[in-house]
Amino acid sequence: MVECGRCTDVCPANRGGGILDPKNHFILDLRQPILNNKDVAVLDQINVEAGWECTTCQACTEVCPVGNHVEKSDEIRRLEVLVEGRVPQEYQKLFTNLQETGNTEGASSSDFADSLPEIFP
Repeated sequence: MVECGRCTDVCPANRGGGILDPKNHFILDLRQPILNNKDVAVLDQINVEAGWECTTCQACTEVCPVGNHVEKSDEIRRLEVLVEGRVPQEYQKLFTNLQETGNTEGASSSDFADSLPEIFP
C-alpha cells in the first residue's frame, strides 16, 4: 500500500493552511476500517469540515502513483447535504435563504427588484 503523501503535498487547501489532508482524509481514514472488515458507513468516517475545503482541482489524482481517486469529495459533499442534511455552520444560512427565497442573500423578489438600479445604474 502506498502512503507517499504526494496528494497532500499538492493540495491547495492544505497548502493554504486548511485542515484538509487528502492522504489522511480520503485514503487512510476510509481504508483502515474496511481492511479491519468492519461494516462501515463511509460518511461517518469523513471529517465534514475538511471535505468542504476541497477545491476539486484534482491535483491529488494527477500525482498519485497508484491512481487513487481522492478527488471524490464533491460527491461526498453532495451526499452529506442531500442524504444526511449535514452542512458546515457557515453554509447553513446560505441554504436556508436559498430554500426560502430562491437566492443566497435571503432577499425577497421586491427587495431584489428595488436594488437593481443600484447594481445597474
